[in-house]
Amino acid sequence: MTFREEGPARAWPAPRGDAHGRRHTSALYSPWQLLYLNDVLLGKSVKIALETLLAPAEERDVALNQTREWLEAQQDRWQTLDAAWRPLVKLLVRLQNRYLPEITGRTTVLYDAEQKLQVDPWPAECERFDPQTVATELAVSALQVTEAYWFLVERGIDCEPRDGLELLRRARPRSSHKRMRGTSRQARDHFDAAQLLWLFLTDLTGDPPGRPPLWPMDGRQPERAALYDQGPPARTTRAQLQEELVQAGLYPHAVHVVGEGQSEREMVWRLVAGLLGRRWADELGFTDLGGAGSASRLNTMVNGFTTYAQRTVVIVDSEGTMAQYVTGLIRSDELPADDVLNFEANLEDSNFTPAEMLDVLIERAANPPDGRPAVALALPLEDVLAAHDERGHRTREKPGLAGILLKLAEDPKYGGPVTISKPDFATALAERILLELNDTHDDEQKLQALRERRPLLRFVLDRILPVLTGPRWE
Repeated sequence: MTFREEGPARAWPAPRGDAHGRRHTSALYSPWQLLYLNDVLLGKSVKIALETLLAPAEERDVALNQTREWLEAQQDRWQTLDAAWRPLVKLLVRLQNRYLPEITGRTTVLYDAEQKLQVDPWPAECERFDPQTVATELAVSALQVTEAYWFLVERGIDCEPRDGLELLRRARPRSSHKRMRGTSRQARDHFDAAQLLWLFLTDLTGDPPGRPPLWPMDGRQPERAALYDQGPPARTTRAQLQEELVQAGLYPHAVHVVGEGQSEREMVWRLVAGLLGRRWADELGFTDLGGAGSASRLNTMVNGFTTYAQRTVVIVDSEGTMAQYVTGLIRSDELPADDVLNFEANLEDSNFTPAEMLDVLIERAANPPDGRPAVALALPLEDVLAAHDERGHRTREKPGLAGILLKLAEDPKYGGPVTISKPDFATALAERILLELNDTHDDEQKLQALRERRPLLRFVLDRILPVLTGPRWE
């Protein structure tokens, strides 16, 4: 390859080459020359206001003369533009055969006429390439190349549309880059050029180039730091991609809840739906452990969910070996302690007193949501507590009060029967919490007292809602 200024002018047919037996002349350009296309297009025209053209002759001539001077200065800049960029373009052309396949993952296979087969020239180019020889050949120092690298990165940042999708575009497959258009494509080209220099400097000096000494304070400092520290087209990690998708409001996996049963699912879903709306509640993932006997499944589930969910939370009680497995996850740093709600008793008993649960059930019986006839339930609290104690003595275990309460409500002697499933009762309990929250009227003391009485509400407010109401909510 010969650059036009490296030899005297010759007649067009003179520099004919032989390409597979065909004599031809071809003039080539480098795609790297498009890096300064914006500079070429800048100032290609000028607008003159109608008021200027209609102004008195003397005033109009002054304005037009000023415009003429600006256009002449622009023409002078155009004439020096290619000369200003030529050393950098030459360097990029000299480096591309060695480093571009490393960036793009692609190489051009050539036909070897002697061996009569197609060969990949890149391994041979890697073997014979010597960075110090190239630097001497082009008369460039490591400092000059480093400054050119900083220059290209900054121009790439300036080209990128500030839409929050920059890293997502870089994470797309390389084959999709050629379909990019406009400023995002210009940014991609600048970053590719910068990465050529990054790789070259790493081989030339033994270390990758550092950050520039001065930082523009334009609000893009974190993005700029990542570009300089990792190299512009560096591969996007899972964590980076997840963070960018979250910031762009495109990541679908917000919070995954692991609970012991359907009651946990219903209460959490209803609380989130009441606080944010059904659409947000539907974004929750939920896995039912199927009771305390499934404690051994907890580790596997949590490890799986944390690979994709922004936050995995666990809502369990201390029955059986559940507390042991939860403690193990926390100690091994696989699950933050703040993301675990571990009740001493079961869900209902840990959030409501017996009197409160009975009151919710009576209210539900009097106002059924499914069209059933209303029932005036007359179930004394003493009967509920007595049945609870009797069951505990008989089974030598501490039974859940909610199950006993619902069983007694089916007895006709209390005015029923009232038949309500445990998940439906959990929904009614959640609705009671929402009413209580509404009654606080943003009174901080009342809200704090409610949070203490209803630990599930506190957990939802502190560990679930902040993830759902992250960048997308803002």
